[in-house]
Amino acid sequence: MQRIDRTTWIQLIISLVVAGVLVAMIPIFGIVGGHAEHGVAHDFAVTDTQHVFGSSADGVMIGLMAHDAQQQARIDEARRYMRGEYDRYVGGEFGDEYSPASDQVATQLAGYRDEMTITYQDVASGAMIQVTSRDPDVVALLHQWIEMRQADHGDHAQ
Repeated sequence: MQRIDRTTWIQLIISLVVAGVLVAMIPIFGIVGGHAEHGVAHDFAVTDTQHVFGSSADGVMIGLMAHDAQQQARIDEARRYMRGEYDRYVGGEFGDEYSPASDQVATQLAGYRDEMTITYQDVASGAMIQVTSRDPDVVALLHQWIEMRQADHGDHAQ
C-alpha cells in the first residue's frame, strides 16, 4: 500500500472543503425544492433534456426536448413522459409531487378544467403541451402555475 504524502492530503482536504462550500451555496442561488432538490426525478435522463416553459395571452405551453436532436431514444423518452403529463392534465390533475409550491394553484386549476383546451404535439426533438383558456381568471392561474413549475425545474428549464 502506498502512503499519501502531505501535499496530497492537503489537496484532498481543500477539495472537500470547497465541495462542502459549493453544496452549502446551492440555496443562495435558488436551486432548492422540487426537481432540483430531488435530483433525477423522472424516468428520463434529466441532464440530456431541457424543459421549456412559456406563457401566451391565452395560456401556457410546456415542452420537453432532447439536447441532441439525433438522440432518438431521448426524444422517445421525452414524448412518452409528455404524453403522461398530457393525460394527467386532461384528467384535471395539475399537481406535481416534486413541486409542492404549485399545489395550491394546481388545485384551483383542477376546478376550471372544463374552461381549458389542452393539446399535445410531437415536435422535432421532443413534445409540447399547450393549455389555453378564454377565461382571463384561468389564464392568470395558468401563468402563476407555469412560473412556479419553471422555477422548480432549476437549471433544467428555460
